[in-house]
Amino acid sequence: MSALFVFVSLFSLCVVKAGVSITPISLDLDDTWSQEGFSKLKFSEDFSDFVRHKNAEDSAVAWVIFTDKDVSAPIVLSPATCRRRVSEGGTCRPLERDYPVTDAYVQAVAKLVGGRSNVRTVSNTLNGVSVTATVKDYELLAVQPFVKEIDIVQVYSRPPVVAEPDSDVSYQKRSVPLSYLTMANGTISLDYKNSYESISSINAIPLHQEGYFGSGVSILVIDSGFYLSHEVFSNLTLAFNGSVNYIQGGQPVTPPIDDSDPADPVRSVYNGENATQYDHGTAILSLMGGFKNGTLIGVAFNATYLLAKTEKIPEPGVTSNQQQMEDHFVSAVEFGMSRSVDIISASLGYPTLYTRAKVNGQTGKSTIVVNSASDDGILVVVAVGNLGAAGVGPPADAPFVLSVGAANGDGKVADFSSIGPTVDGRIKPEVSALGVRNYVAVSLPTDLTSPYTRLDGTSLATPLVAGAAALIMQKNPSWTAKQVRYALMQTASLAAHPNNTLGWGLIDAFAASNFNLTAVGVCPMNCSSHGSCNASAPNPQCTCDSSHYDFACEMSFRTYFCVRPPVRMSRSSLDNAIEIVSRSQLHTRCADAGFLG
Repeated sequence: MSALFVFVSLFSLCVVKAGVSITPISLDLDDTWSQEGFSKLKFSEDFSDFVRHKNAEDSAVAWVIFTDKDVSAPIVLSPATCRRRVSEGGTCRPLERDYPVTDAYVQAVAKLVGGRSNVRTVSNTLNGVSVTATVKDYELLAVQPFVKEIDIVQVYSRPPVVAEPDSDVSYQKRSVPLSYLTMANGTISLDYKNSYESISSINAIPLHQEGYFGSGVSILVIDSGFYLSHEVFSNLTLAFNGSVNYIQGGQPVTPPIDDSDPADPVRSVYNGENATQYDHGTAILSLMGGFKNGTLIGVAFNATYLLAKTEKIPEPGVTSNQQQMEDHFVSAVEFGMSRSVDIISASLGYPTLYTRAKVNGQTGKSTIVVNSASDDGILVVVAVGNLGAAGVGPPADAPFVLSVGAANGDGKVADFSSIGPTVDGRIKPEVSALGVRNYVAVSLPTDLTSPYTRLDGTSLATPLVAGAAALIMQKNPSWTAKQVRYALMQTASLAAHPNNTLGWGLIDAFAASNFNLTAVGVCPMNCSSHGSCNASAPNPQCTCDSSHYDFACEMSFRTYFCVRPPVRMSRSSLDNAIEIVSRSQLHTRCADAGFLG
């Protein structure tokens, strides 16, 4: 059999990190996979299961995780990131995840998988890349000294969302006079009409009456694409270079975006793209940022929006389901982190891709990157999913997201809304909102006669919560993301007795905006029963017991930092712990709590 000879140049493919060099290797591989035993040491369990049924030339999309980074070069955090980390109890010291992936490693991988075009994404948080390569390529990558692990990129296939043709019969036109809302033609009043049910269900109208519409708050929306020529987006504020299409290369796009151009990076996945490609994203964005007085009014129509397209919808006539690839989501969240957004709203998830044991708030790749965003002081709002009793999955299992369930018009849980808890016993979802028959904008698919319809799903409840959070942030600019999250949870309808169907209950945006975070005797979540409350005003704080940490003593050292497999500790999680206690103290606290070994 012919042998494949590979030589990795010390100069072209190796780097020096803290004085430690990567040595060149010379490796012979033949078609009998003589290195199979070695390579399996770096194949994750999921990837090993995948390739077991594949041939050497079969293609796969996988993560290539690196062993280390060069952290010797100084980097400077953005002022917004620094401010948020300090406000959350951290420091401005860069963490390992802040440093870029070593470019020499990326170049090496590109050469071994047939070129840079086969490198799909690069993740600083995960310290790796996702690539498209053959099984044989991955065998070769596995023996490279700079490669720590190869893991499958998870793909979630779901049926397209089915719209309900709209009926206006039972919906009355509702107006709320706002003397201080001015448009180009002068002072007007807000006419919610078909949006009234959605906006009033979260009690956001009083905030509108006070003049809060999301101004000064930035929201990244991650979805399937957006039809920005729709009339409800005529006044939408888009951030400069704030739109990215990860289906086509992931390059930022400068507004204005031309929906009439079939090559437009946000709208188009490929020439001749079907209209339903951006229906879902259009609907979600309209609930937050849409504004057509007398037709549809979004919760936070004056916020500044960033858009990321991460999902691919099949062409008309193709029977395959929608493809959601987790590496695109990871890149989109990191894009939001790089832009220091205030809120990330994602009406998507990967609920069937991980075994139940891995729904622990730290294992899924999408969960890991969401944890990093939360650590950076970004409020991440995600749909809990539409699988009912089948349960939640990444990234909704993350500890500090606001995962959102769906309620019907009677305030009861919708039968499709996924329920908790996580494998480590945490309640999910955190909150809920109306997720049945929400009035939304669409891009006029062939089965409808209007560019509007009504849709069901936790996807539709999520932007209502994200929009409400934007109003609260505008009203309370000194609040941190975790404080906004806490206020929404503690003022929701089931705050006294949360459960795993509606979480803390239906949100009340107005009550949350007026929640007293500094009242004497009030500590976050009553210190989660894992600490004592120092109730002195104006900043009551929890003193956690030795087994827990965080501002509400909600996080367990056992779950996140002490126990070895099956619960895996991510580097970013360890960095976060070290912001709270020193490395030596971490070992001591785990030992004191009986969690080592």
